[in-house]
Amino acid sequence: MGVGVFLLVPFLMLVLSLVRGSSFGEALLFSSPWFVLMWGLTLVVFPWLQQRQIRNYHKSAPSLGGEQRFVLDPSGLHMTGALTNVDLQWKALTEIAETTEFFLFYFAKGFAYVLPQDAVGDEAEKERLRVFLAAQLPGRTRFARTGSMT
Repeated sequence: MGVGVFLLVPFLMLVLSLVRGSSFGEALLFSSPWFVLMWGLTLVVFPWLQQRQIRNYHKSAPSLGGEQRFVLDPSGLHMTGALTNVDLQWKALTEIAETTEFFLFYFAKGFAYVLPQDAVGDEAEKERLRVFLAAQLPGRTRFARTGSMT
């Protein structure tokens, strides 16, 4: 759900009150709880539900437990865990994005393998990784330092 919905519903409630003949003050008073409700859902309820869903997913997926090893080489992305082995060629990835905490290797819209920034090393090592990844997926990388696609 986009942020627009959270602004649109209270705005429509305000307009509806005005159309019904309420004064602006009454209309604003009537629509205020809708603003509070919508932003409460956005800032409190939805993040809590997402965190709960992720926790349950980790409990139900034994392959996510234990140490994970990432190897990035010219042939692709290779991940090994206690119960899994994944080998992806670079052309199997749709995008690589960097956040302040992670490198995200997207293999489909909304689905990514996650490499924590802390696992990469110092800033010089992270920069070498950025250069390497940009060479592997030209035009499909987005790094935190620039925010733009490279």
